[in-house]
Amino acid sequence: VGGLTGETVAHGVTGFPPIWSEIRVSIWNDGRTTYELLRHSLFPSLTWYTPDPKVKDGYVQTPVNASGTPYYDGMPNLARWKTEGWGPLAKGSVSGPTPGNPWNDFKGVV
Repeated sequence: VGGLTGETVAHGVTGFPPIWSEIRVSIWNDGRTTYELLRHSLFPSLTWYTPDPKVKDGYVQTPVNASGTPYYDGMPNLARWKTEGWGPLAKGSVSGPTPGNPWNDFKGVV
């Protein structure tokens, strides 16, 4: 109860922007699949896992950006997310951490 109450109060005071991730999953009729992390909110941190074809029911960390890093640290973008996480997605953003949100959700609009 305490955590839920704290979350409700904090959200009412600060009005957090949406947290979201956009992925592309392709499935072929021969059983092949591919998974791609396209873009995501500026916060929180993110680790991307995809199935490991060598291990049944196994998963491996998969790069989240062009540099091959399997982890995105959202903490440096926390303040930016609080102000830039609202409204439409940034024009021209095609991958990685992206200002705005897919729902064009503006602060204060319920």
